[in-house]
Amino acid sequence: MIKGLTCAMLGIGALAITSATGAEPSKGAAQQACKADVERFCASVQRGDGRIRKCLSENKEQLSTPCKEAMQRAASQQKRGQSKSS
Repeated sequence: MIKGLTCAMLGIGALAITSATGAEPSKGAAQQACKADVERFCASVQRGDGRIRKCLSENKEQLSTPCKEAMQRAASQQKRGQSKSS
């Protein structure tokens, strides 16, 4: 009973986190998809001000396919967001 309750609470917590971060799914997806690429190509790059994104862009030919695809989706969504706010 306690084990089932614990699992249910963890599931609810995961849903809450997913809902809270759902506003920018592509950013989180890109971070997850590019984690290994960031560690491989950008480990020495200081985070902030778009430096990691720039590093990944500079190494785009060597990035994993999931990372490339996630970055393309994020860029597309960012462009759509900018055109809506213009």
